[in-house]
Amino acid sequence: MRSLVLLLSTTALLVCLLVGTSARPASPTGQAVAPGSPPQSAVATDVPATIRFAGSRTADLFTREIAESLHGLIERNARPLSDPELGGFVSASIDGRPWTDTMWTRDSGVFLRELVHWGYLGHAAATARYLMQHVKKSDAGFFTFPQHLDPRAVAAGSELDGTSAIVIGMVLLWERMPATDPARTRLYEFLHQPASPLRYMTAMLARQPLVSGSGEFGGGMGIDGDFLNVVQNGLVRLALAAGARMEQAAGDRTAAAEYRAKADALGRSMVELLRGQDGAWIWALRAADRQPDPAVLTSVVNRGFGGINGVLAMYADVYGLDPGRSDWGGIPISTKTLDKVADFPMRRAQFARHGIWTQFDVLAGGYLTSPSYGQGYALQSLLLLDRLEVADHALRYLAEATFAPPKEYVLHRDSPYWFYERLYSPDAVGRMSLDEGCGALNLVNVAEPLKVARLMVGVDDSDAAELKVLPRLPPSISSYEVTALPVRTSRGTARINLKFEREPAGGGQPRIELRVTAGPSLPKLAVRLRGPKGPWQRLKEVSRAKLSAR
Repeated sequence: MRSLVLLLSTTALLVCLLVGTSARPASPTGQAVAPGSPPQSAVATDVPATIRFAGSRTADLFTREIAESLHGLIERNARPLSDPELGGFVSASIDGRPWTDTMWTRDSGVFLRELVHWGYLGHAAATARYLMQHVKKSDAGFFTFPQHLDPRAVAAGSELDGTSAIVIGMVLLWERMPATDPARTRLYEFLHQPASPLRYMTAMLARQPLVSGSGEFGGGMGIDGDFLNVVQNGLVRLALAAGARMEQAAGDRTAAAEYRAKADALGRSMVELLRGQDGAWIWALRAADRQPDPAVLTSVVNRGFGGINGVLAMYADVYGLDPGRSDWGGIPISTKTLDKVADFPMRRAQFARHGIWTQFDVLAGGYLTSPSYGQGYALQSLLLLDRLEVADHALRYLAEATFAPPKEYVLHRDSPYWFYERLYSPDAVGRMSLDEGCGALNLVNVAEPLKVARLMVGVDDSDAAELKVLPRLPPSISSYEVTALPVRTSRGTARINLKFEREPAGGGQPRIELRVTAGPSLPKLAVRLRGPKGPWQRLKEVSRAKLSAR
């Protein structure tokens, strides 16, 4: 939605915004990209994973959308790995639409996360290398990223949500790269050094209970200045927890303990200072006095902004896929926030009618969402909370609106299966201009649906000692099949194939099949086939497994 900031400078457009059958993808993710291109990492290479859902039109559409959109990003947004200077640069948008040829750091962080989880380790290593080479020290003396990077620019900034997303992606990559890869050593050196972004976070938290930062997840879109934002603080908490995990594995127990303690303290401060009287999260506080700014909280870009659900959605990026078992006090606050946002009358009516989870109360007349901060974060949160029937309604809208937007909506894209930035309610037709904004293959608006697919599969390797699998298929989807999915273990990265069927012919009991296709066996495996409370089935020393619900 950041392209809306450009539009808000035009009065006329502001007024316009405020008026009221399964088929294998033509461009499968299983195809290696740019064969023969020299990798930016000496060892890490792309071995793309695939995910296929079945059982309904929604399953078929979503399968093809995630496959073709991911392939589109690699082909259209990412610079070729053979480019010695710009290999690893990934454009936020393409084809001259807003922010083409800029690399937004928050978007690149979540894209790095998905590259890792989908097996594109070569591209992930190149993206991480580009980011490390194009950030400089801020005035405070630490490597922190700006809101976005231009192709050849070297810059610093104060948008800690972008910096934190990048740190998380880098740690995920470090954990899965071969120990012999020089790029892995470089990653650790960058994250471990005295000027590391992690050190900036700890330095800030040594002086104050919350971190301050700017950008979309500071005060909000188009709002200047530093703020104590709940989503940004949640991301810093996750980055510190990821850093602790990395340092523990690397053998620096002192750094691991420090990062872990700072993450825990920040989590407590969020609960204490950023919880409103209604039990939901406060979007942001002023950095100067830690008080809410009514003008910011009631601004058109922040009223009902779905990005606030990112606190819960991004929990999964570091702490795993089972927030219901967490003792962090922020989980019930996040749940309350989701319910509060859902209960806005316009949003509630639109969701009941169409399945659209609108991204704003007022902006764009309340008829607009996106696959990222609106529909995407809500869908991820619903899945993590095991609200699968509601998630089914949201997923159906996402799949259908991606493939067949209102006929009056002019989109420029090469494939009808590409995700795009602005999803409009059918009720928006005739009430407002249907502008495509950043359009198809906007980076963050592909990355978050890719994560939705992973949450539905439910593979959780946040604990290297035990791989967890907790499928969360909405009712309209009966099965999935996964190939070559990379998972981390205490013995190194393994690749697994996975099949799940909820209603197999002649059976009736959910069942799952897992096979390690490359790398070490799984020291421990835990599988949840029924309900949010289990029961869990656990096995040791697993290379193959077949399990049915008890």
